[in-house]
Amino acid sequence: MTTRIARLTSRALIRVSGPDARPFLHNLLTQDVETISEGELRFGALLSPPGKLLFD
Repeated sequence: MTTRIARLTSRALIRVSGPDARPFLHNLLTQDVETISEGELRFGALLSPPGKLLFD
């Protein structure tokens, strides 16, 4: 199986670093970022503090 990645201009890419990056993102996104490997991509949604969908 071949994986292809396309940059969508309507979507943004972010880079987060530091010792608290994974826990920080884990509390904001619908994806389980604790299990993502470096360089791996996953689609997820950004949630508000009460858990409402803000952006996909």
